[in-house]
Amino acid sequence: MNSLALAALIQLQPQAAGALSAWIEETFEALLGPPDERLSRGWSVGGVHGGETLVQSRPLVRDPRVRLADDLLRAPSHCTLATHSQQRGEDGGLARATITRFQRWIGVAAEPDLPASDPATRDHLRREIEANLPGYLARSRTLGGDRELLVLAALAHLDPASALGKAYVDPSELRRALRQLDQQLGSPSTIHLMISDGRSLGVLHRGGHGLVMQPPILRPARALADTKPQSVALLLALNVDAAAEGAEEVGEGILTISARPPLEIERG
Repeated sequence: MNSLALAALIQLQPQAAGALSAWIEETFEALLGPPDERLSRGWSVGGVHGGETLVQSRPLVRDPRVRLADDLLRAPSHCTLATHSQQRGEDGGLARATITRFQRWIGVAAEPDLPASDPATRDHLRREIEANLPGYLARSRTLGGDRELLVLAALAHLDPASALGKAYVDPSELRRALRQLDQQLGSPSTIHLMISDGRSLGVLHRGGHGLVMQPPILRPARALADTKPQSVALLLALNVDAAAEGAEEVGEGILTISARPPLEIERG
């Protein structure tokens, strides 16, 4: 079985490895199963620190002692993105989704192809998106493929002066850009996209499972909307039918989470 998940960790005060690291590993094991020598894994992690994007990729990991949490917490970033894939057995290839970056922005899309009903429609949509990319985004393409194109298409809907040109984007601007992208794509039934400037996370999520979690050591007894957590994790799992302790389903659609108090989900 080949599975792929996107994850984001948002922290008011970035923390080093420790109790948070153990919680991340336990959460992923609860959802995806424990690693072993028969399991092929791979991931890409990206954060923003001091206006600089930091990305680390491990395309293939076979040693069960190598931990995603160590890479996820290595960069002192308020918002860290990760894509995690794993496969048991030899059928097919390990799904890989790499972090895209542009200036101080990072992003990742789960689906390998643009959403379309047939190849001809997909080609038309791809040409349309490419034609509407501003030159500064078109010239930044390095990875190729539709995953990178989808992230850049989202950034193309941000105003270069009022959003891309600021130190940090207003979350409402981020939600507006994702709404416009969703309309451009025809509101597909399945899409999973995350973009971040290092302080705010924007998510377009439809299909599969979306889970939001707080570390148990920081989670009070009240519901997420009534608390003031110091950190929160969001996981978008495409083909995993599992649950983790303390996880809450997050509804489909467009949302943002910003690393500023109160740490909460905003929709729009």
